Parts: sequence; structure tokens; C-alpha cells
Amino acid sequence: MDIDEKERFLATGDVNGLVKVWNIQSYCLSSALEADIINTEPPLISSIKSHSDQINSINFCTKHNKTYVILASSDCSVSLNDLNGNLIGTFGQDSHWKLESPTTSLRSTPNKMKIASDAKLAASTLV
Repeated sequence: MDIDEKERFLATGDVNGLVKVWNIQSYCLSSALEADIINTEPPLISSIKSHSDQINSINFCTKHNKTYVILASSDCSVSLNDLNGNLIGTFGQDSHWKLESPTTSLRSTPNKMKIASDAKLAASTLV
């Protein structure tokens, strides 16, 4: 789980590799009493499924006024996604990432991702 530096977005990950990005910018900021229980979720921005195993780490980063989500998983890969859930790239892929045009990004499924052997070795020592 992570919150971006401007506290606008919350990202949560699960054991199946699913990450949800929520808009928390104005969530729970009403003038209601502290004793009130909030029963609604914040607005969901996107669901990201770029991994085939549990999510171990989530981090937001910003480049050129755009916010991205970096995900590390037990499937021994690290991915970069935009807030809309588009996969920008996966650590270990053959081609260069293109931040400025996510429509040309890698569109492979997690089972077909190619990971460099040294990346697999490095990731396996962390588990």
C-alpha cells in the first residue's frame, strides 16, 4: 500500500497480483462527527493486473507532472504502470520504455513476460 506525495491517490495490492488505485483527495473530509462510520469506498481510479503473483511493494513516482505506479511482485518482476492501469514496462524486457506514449507500451500478459536471468536471480534472493 502506498499514498502519493500529494496525498491524492492510494494504491492497494493483493495476493493475486491485483492493484487498485483510489482517489482519496477529498475522501472523509466532510464535517461529519468523528463518531460517524464511513461505509463507502473512495472513488476507484483503476484496477491494475500486470502481475501473476502477490504484490510485495507499491510506490508512486512522478515524472513530467504525470504520476506512475511501480509494482514489485512475487512473480519476480517489477512493472511501471500509469494511473489508468496501462502497463508502461516490465523490468527485464528487451525494448525501451516510452513514458510519453503509453499506447505503444508492452502489452504482454504476466505469463509471457520475458525477464532477464540476472533479474530472476536478484529477485529470488529477496524472497
